[in-house]
Order: sequence, then C-alpha cells, then structure tokens
Amino acid sequence: MPKPIGEQIVAWSTVIFAIMLITGIVLWWPKNKKSRKQRFSFDWKNSTKWKRKNYDLHSVAGFYISFLAVIIVFTGLIMAFEWFNGVTYKTLGGEKEVLWRVPENPSGSVTEYAETAPMDRLYFQLKEKYPQAKDLEFHYPYTSSESIYVEVGYTEGVYYNADYRFYDQNTLEEVASPTIYGAYEEAGFSEKVMRMNYDIHVGAIGGLPGKILAFFASLICASLPVTGFIIWYGRNFKSKSKASARPVKKRKLATA
Repeated sequence: MPKPIGEQIVAWSTVIFAIMLITGIVLWWPKNKKSRKQRFSFDWKNSTKWKRKNYDLHSVAGFYISFLAVIIVFTGLIMAFEWFNGVTYKTLGGEKEVLWRVPENPSGSVTEYAETAPMDRLYFQLKEKYPQAKDLEFHYPYTSSESIYVEVGYTEGVYYNADYRFYDQNTLEEVASPTIYGAYEEAGFSEKVMRMNYDIHVGAIGGLPGKILAFFASLICASLPVTGFIIWYGRNFKSKSKASARPVKKRKLATA
C-alpha cells in the first residue's frame, strides 16, 4: 500500500489494540478472592469442557502476556505518532530534537567532485578509524547540500548502540547532529532510552531469546480477539437461541 495510507492503518490499529488491551485488563480484574484464584492458573480436568478451556486461554494467558503486550504497544505508539514520540522523550528529560534528520553541509553545496568521490575516500578513513565496527552503512546524500550519513554498527542484530555519524561532502569533516541520533557514547539517559525503542519493540534488546519471546507474545495477542469473540458469541447468541427454543406455556382462560 502507499506509505501515507499504510502508515495510518498501522498507527490507528495500534491505538485500537491499546484501547482493547487496557479495557480488557480492567474487565479481567477479579472482584473477589474466589474469582482471583481461578484467573491466575489453569485448572483443567478430564471433564473440563472446551468452552471453559477457551475462557481460560483468553483470561489466564491474556493476563500474563499483557505485561509484555503493554511494552510492545507503547513502543509501537512511539514509532507510529511523532507527537507521542516527542512527549515521551520530553517526559524523560530530553532536550534535543527527537525526529530523525540529516544535517546540511557546513561548507555549502557541492559544486564538483574530485577524482576520488568523497564517499570512497571516507570509507577507507572510517575503516581505519573504527576497526572494531561490525559494519559500516553508508547513505548517499539526497541533495548536494546534505551531509553524508554513516551508521557505524558494533553489535549484530541491534541498532540502539550504533554511532550515527555525518560528514561534510566537501571537506569530509564530521558534522554534529542536533538530534538524539549521534555518537552513542555522547548520548544521555533519555537519548539512549529512545534509541532502544525499536530493539525493545521487536525483542532484539534481549538477543535471540528476546525475539522469540516477542514473537510468542504477539502470537498470543493475535489469538485474544478469536477467543474473546467465541466467549462473546456464546454469551449472547447462544442464550437468545435457547430462549427462543423454549416452549410457550398456554394459559387457560377463566370461565364465568
């Protein structure tokens, strides 16, 4: 789908999921000790019917996975809405620009290149400067006045601790970034938290076990609308069908 349409669908779907998650937790919350005991564990026997099992899968599994679901939906909202991203960053005490942008060349626009293109010369310079880097990701400037953007990655599978470096196309001098995306060692607490957002969202922050955990959490979240619909359908339509199936008692008319 076109990006403007697809982004809106994903963003507002995340909002709907957040509302369903919060209201679901409120509805789940037990009113007394007896119901609380039933909602924290599976108590299945050979005689337990499938409707009860479906209810337990929805309430018990949904409750335990809700802790991870809150984290997933919160980090998703940060990526989906710029205003939510900014509010979260400011709440953490951040003072820089939170939105991504590539700074301009301090020396002005590029008029003509030398025999060796700046990108080629920069590659060998950074290869020597960062021998410990796992990868060097170069991005060609979109305009002649935009600086060269290079991502220096140190850990495979995550992005939060990478260095985002920018270089003037004319002089190859490093350009400071006014945003939270710069050198990781220069980032403050709020910048580091915001840069971890994507890795937290997909579980990569915990390595392969974290990704597996995030996958199963998402899978269980996807099952909740199904199990919830079965519960709702059974309570509403089944009770109506039973009521309509009851025989109507005939009343005798009193005679004078």
